Amino acid sequence: MKIIVITLLAFSVITQAGTPLPPLILKPGSEYADEARMFQGIPAIERAPNGRLWAAWYGGGVTEDKHNYILLVTSGDDGKTWQPVTIVVPHTGRGNPPSMLKLKDGRLALIYGYRAEPYGIRARLSADAGETWSDDIVLRAGAGNWDIGYPRSVQRPDGKVVTIYYYNDSKDSDRYIGATIWDPGKGSGTAR
Repeated sequence: MKIIVITLLAFSVITQAGTPLPPLILKPGSEYADEARMFQGIPAIERAPNGRLWAAWYGGGVTEDKHNYILLVTSGDDGKTWQPVTIVVPHTGRGNPPSMLKLKDGRLALIYGYRAEPYGIRARLSADAGETWSDDIVLRAGAGNWDIGYPRSVQRPDGKVVTIYYYNDSKDSDRYIGATIWDPGKGSGTAR
């Protein structure tokens, strides 16, 4: 009989004061072009407080590999038309579908499995309806290999977010359902 373990962990932030925000690639180069992006999948969508729709998904070259990234598009007319693609997370390791969550204070959260070393579950926050995004917030680190992720989140009445995902502790261990309860804080996208 296998035991399913639910793990509740505190988050850690991998930024330091004065560290510049990660790049938001507004005009992706040829390596991100439709012709070069041979696969993509599993979108997430959320509506910002200003009414804009935001859709995120992962993509890459020929297949899921160590060069995957998370793309983001937005629509101001309920999905009739979409702005050009931007790259919100330029590197995730092997592909992993992101999820999105509108927080009670109006910020947007993008949560995803980071499938490159150091493997783990991460989030980014936007305080300006998706125009800019924070540094990575490490919700959980220390996975044994890249086979993790598929996060889904909900915000509790006290403002904390519960993020669930599948996870592993070592290269050869069984996968299990894990969870992290984290506080997205207030303001411009730092977790406390």
